[in-house]
Amino acid sequence: LQITNMSCTRSKGNLSQASNQSRTATAGFPIGSGRGKATISETINQLKIATWNIRTLQDSKRKESNTIPRRTAIIARELNQYKIDIAALQETHITGCGSIEEKKAGYTYYYSGTEDTSNNHGVAICVRTKLIKKGIITCPTYINERIMHLTIIEKDSKTVLVCCYSPTNISEESEKQRFYNTLWDIVKAVPRNHNIILAGDFNARVGKNHSQWKNVIGKHGTGITNDNGLRLLHFCALENLCIVNTLYQQKNKYKGTWKHPRSKQWHMIDYIITRHKKAQCFLRCRAMRGPQCDTDHYLVRATIKVEQPKIVRSTKKKAPELDSRSLKTEEIRLKFIANLREEANIEEENVETAWLSLKTAITNTAEKTLPKKTKVNRDWFDESDAHIEALLKRKKMAHELLIAAPNSKNRRAYQLTKKTVQREVRALQEQWWENKAKELETLRIQNDSHNLYKCIKELVGPMKKPPNVLENDDGEKIHELDPKLEMWKSYFDQLYNPINEPINPHISLNPEGSPNDDPPNRAEIEKAIMQMKNNKSPGQDTITTEMMKAGGEVSVCLLEKLYSQIWIQEKVPMEWKESIIIPLHKKGSKTKCGNYRGISLLSVPGKILSRIIYNRLYPYIDALLSDTQCGFRHGRSTVDMIFTTRQTIEKAKEQNTSLSIGFIDISKAFDCVDRDTMFKVLEEANCPPKMKQVLKSLHQGTTSVVRVEGTNAPPFNVQSGVKQGCVLAP
Repeated sequence: LQITNMSCTRSKGNLSQASNQSRTATAGFPIGSGRGKATISETINQLKIATWNIRTLQDSKRKESNTIPRRTAIIARELNQYKIDIAALQETHITGCGSIEEKKAGYTYYYSGTEDTSNNHGVAICVRTKLIKKGIITCPTYINERIMHLTIIEKDSKTVLVCCYSPTNISEESEKQRFYNTLWDIVKAVPRNHNIILAGDFNARVGKNHSQWKNVIGKHGTGITNDNGLRLLHFCALENLCIVNTLYQQKNKYKGTWKHPRSKQWHMIDYIITRHKKAQCFLRCRAMRGPQCDTDHYLVRATIKVEQPKIVRSTKKKAPELDSRSLKTEEIRLKFIANLREEANIEEENVETAWLSLKTAITNTAEKTLPKKTKVNRDWFDESDAHIEALLKRKKMAHELLIAAPNSKNRRAYQLTKKTVQREVRALQEQWWENKAKELETLRIQNDSHNLYKCIKELVGPMKKPPNVLENDDGEKIHELDPKLEMWKSYFDQLYNPINEPINPHISLNPEGSPNDDPPNRAEIEKAIMQMKNNKSPGQDTITTEMMKAGGEVSVCLLEKLYSQIWIQEKVPMEWKESIIIPLHKKGSKTKCGNYRGISLLSVPGKILSRIIYNRLYPYIDALLSDTQCGFRHGRSTVDMIFTTRQTIEKAKEQNTSLSIGFIDISKAFDCVDRDTMFKVLEEANCPPKMKQVLKSLHQGTTSVVRVEGTNAPPFNVQSGVKQGCVLAP
């Protein structure tokens, strides 16, 4: 008998030796062979999948609980230790749908539960983050608190992995029927040329009657069949599915997955199920007794062979993310200035060459000087990593002794060790919280809002992210990235390019005087740079505010030469016309594009020029505005108008008179501004000609790309509205 795609054969009961260049492993033959074991060469691509009822993914709030906090980190460590790539988890007790990333362990949890405050069920799929980044794993589909699934992309096909948590044997008949009807719909929807894997806690005992259920269970089942087991067997028979756990000859201790609380007997109720014709894709499947997460279920691990698709990597080099905050250090700042002086060499032939010289000088200096940014959100668990690792190792050793010799002495020793470890881990957590509370108070006193918010994020730990799902006009859920990018592009394209009727504003402003129209001088540039806020995202050129401030006189000199060319030629660099739109959720459902507001990431040198123009225009424009205008003005706010409105209402009540108030909220007001009309108003306000032409150049021929999930959508032209994120815009 020759195994397809394997580098070994079996004849007359003798196994040929596997190649010395590959590791060997043991697995049973497919259904019906009954020929014991064969040596298989691991010269193929493999994935290790698992199913595990973890009892809960939530942290217990009771101090007397023996459950160690930070369950997501603990379970991710266990999965990593046993080299699990994808794990189907049941009984998570997490409400809602979304994802949690454990960066240190390298796993991402996708979870699905009820929207109720109490969730007695819940399922999750834990995936190695690198598989998601490679595009091998697609975004999951959340069905309900008992079922969810995702897709594994292979070279010529796909495999749908379904995480299941079946109702117990004593549950209502209607609940069981509803579960299997939903599961049946999912299985039917998978094309026959694609594989499907069901992994989960089915709360069913299928027994070992191989002769009756020949293509459903193998010759190595265990126990007797119960009502849920018969239901599962009938379901598998109808859909030509087989139960992989029963295919492999192994000791009974590697078959049982759940310990009965009264009889203390182990039963097989957690299964990995696949199409009968695809059973040869599995190399092994067994219960793993070592993984620990305070549950009465064993982890079931299976190894499958897959043909992973060729990853097409982008040839475009991604600019490194540099830590601009390090410029606060005097040594790095001085080094930055010295390197910038060496790089500074402005070519003043035209605007584009001057801009290219400035951009190259600053970006090259930054790459030479600044360290790369690290995005590690260290919470109490990560900061105490070494200590917690040692404690968990003690607990694991006690557990291994109990498994090897399950007597009362080892059981008591294990229970004592578990309590001790839990107590010490909670003590580490409480100490960390006390230290953070002191740090928060210090930051509050110093009025350091940026680091205060950063510290609060550390207290929260790994964030629960909502599902990245959009809903189109037909109500269809969109999960794939490319269709979502197209939806975002279409939405912002329509928003920023409305069909406006020509407007002839009849405005009589009667301004007194006009702003200075000379090229920006050094004093203005220095003032504008210092007015810029730190810790803001850069545009496509990757130049940050901190870099411009750290450059000091050198930055001012470079900008002065560039701005002089812009003033002479009355146009800005083409790169300043390009913006990156980041959608930020504003209100309502997160699946609707209309409930998001776009923030544009613009070039910082361009924003500095806008700040200079703003500083020149503001005194003249402010003098033209009515006293009733309180929004977007220095020393005034809408709080003043709210106070005035309340006073008016109180006076009307005192005088016993009627009062009518109209509140108008213009939808997407600043995104739909007609630019031609805007420039006509500027003319009425005596905006000088050079400044007006520069402003026109900043707004004409602009393009934008929408960035979602780290990927840019195709660019589109923007013909209306003001730039969200620009100092000249509200």
